[in-house]
Amino acid sequence: MMWVWFAMAIAQAPNVDTLDAFLTEQAAAGQFVGAVAVVDGDRVLLDQSYGDVPADPLCRMGSVTKSFTAATVYALQDAGALSVDDRVGQWLPVVQEAVGDGPTLRQLMTHHGGLSEPSFNPWVRPPQWDDLKPLMRAQLHQEAVAGEHEQYSNTGFMLLAATIEAASGLPFEEAVRQHLLDPLKLDDSGISQIDEARVIDGRIATPLGLVRSQAALPRLMPYDGRYPIGGQGALISSPMELALWARGLAEGRVLSQVARDELIRSAPGSDMAAGWVREGDRVWHNGALEPLGIYAYLRWSTTDNVAVALCGSPGVMATSPELRVAVEQALAGETIEPVVVSSGPLGVVAMLSTLGVHWLLGALGLVVPFIGSTKMARIAGMAWGVAVALLFFGLTHVVLGLAASSVVLVTGSVRWWRADNTEFGGLPGLLALGSGGVALLGSFVAVGLLVLFGWLTENIWVLMASNTP
Repeated sequence: MMWVWFAMAIAQAPNVDTLDAFLTEQAAAGQFVGAVAVVDGDRVLLDQSYGDVPADPLCRMGSVTKSFTAATVYALQDAGALSVDDRVGQWLPVVQEAVGDGPTLRQLMTHHGGLSEPSFNPWVRPPQWDDLKPLMRAQLHQEAVAGEHEQYSNTGFMLLAATIEAASGLPFEEAVRQHLLDPLKLDDSGISQIDEARVIDGRIATPLGLVRSQAALPRLMPYDGRYPIGGQGALISSPMELALWARGLAEGRVLSQVARDELIRSAPGSDMAAGWVREGDRVWHNGALEPLGIYAYLRWSTTDNVAVALCGSPGVMATSPELRVAVEQALAGETIEPVVVSSGPLGVVAMLSTLGVHWLLGALGLVVPFIGSTKMARIAGMAWGVAVALLFFGLTHVVLGLAASSVVLVTGSVRWWRADNTEFGGLPGLLALGSGGVALLGSFVAVGLLVLFGWLTENIWVLMASNTP
C-alpha cells in the first residue's frame, strides 16, 4: 500500500525540471527575463533566476498585490476594525459625495462593485490619496447595480487601500506589513521599504529582443507603478516570498479559518474571489504593469501544499499564450504550447531608441548646415539642421537638443555670412527653404509637447484639483 502511495506522490509532484528547462530556453532565446519559485510545504523545489537579473532579485508584482489588499481587509475584520459588509462610502467621504454609500467592501474585493473606472494615467507622478480625491469626486459614479455585474476594477482596490488606511489609522503599506508581512517574516516585500538595486528592470519586447523599457523609453516611463495608495498593483516582493505568502495564507497563519475561507470563496456565478481567481481547488492571480513590460503569476491549491510564483518580462500583452499557461503545462508534464513573443508599436520605438537612431539623426542635423553653396541654400540647410538637432537630441534631453540646435544656428549663420553667391536656387531652393521652415516649426512643436508632457507628469494632480468644482 505504501508503494502505491509513493508512486502516486511521484506522479503528482510538480515537474520542476521541465519548467526550469523551458524558462532556460526562453531566456536563451531572449524571450524571458525573470525568476521563479516552486515550494511544496517546507520543501523548496525550484528557486531560480533567468537572464540578466540582479542577485537575489525582487519583482514588481502588479495585480498580485490585490491578494494582499483583500487579505488585509479580512485581517482588519478579524481585529474588529471593520466588516467586509460595510459600504465603502461609510469609510470614505469622497465616495459618499460621489455615489452615496456605494458597494460593500466584499463586492469591491470580488470586482462586483459596479463603479465606474476613473481614468488614471500610471505614467504620472505617483499619487497620494488626497491627490486622487478630485479625480474620484469628478469621475466616480455607479455604473451597474452592486453585486449583479462583474467588472475587473483597479479603482475598487484603490478604494479598498484607502479604506484600510481609514480603518487602521496607518498608511496602506504599514497596515499590510503589520497584519501580513511581519507575521510571515516577508522582509523583502513592500512598496517603499525595499532594496532598489535588487528590483528586476521591466523589459519591453522589440524586434531585436527584450530591452529595458525605462532606459529605452525614458520620456514615457518616469515611474514604475509604485505609489502609497496602490492597493491594486504597487507591491514588490521576491518569487520565494510570494510563494511563502501563498503557503502562509493556505495554512491559516495570518487569518482566521472563517476569514480565509471567505477570502477564497468566489462570488456567485463567477470565478472571482477576494483578490484571487478561484478555479476548482486552484487559487491564483496574475499581474501586469504595462507598458513597463512586467509580468507576475502566483498560484496555490486547497488540496496540496504546492505554491508557484513567477515574475519578470515581457508583459502579458506581448506573449501568446500567457506565460502562466506554459508554466502550468510544464509543471504538469504536458506538452508546452509554444510561447510567441511579439512587439507592438512601442516595441519598435524602443528598438530604435536602443540602437541610438535618434543620436545618429541628431548628429546629421549638425552636418546639414555644411551642405549648399548659395546664401539661400545655407539658410535652408540651417533651418533643417536646427530642426533635426533640436528634435532628435531633444527626444532624450531637451537641454541637449537646445544646445545642439544653438551650435547649428551659430555654424549656419557663419557659413551664410561667408557665402558669396546670393542666388536663390530656383524651385529646388524654394522647396528646400519652405520644407526647412516647416521642419523647424514642427520640431519646436514636438519638443514643446515633450516639455508639456514632462510638466504634466509632475503636476497633473495639482492641475486636476484646481479644475475640479
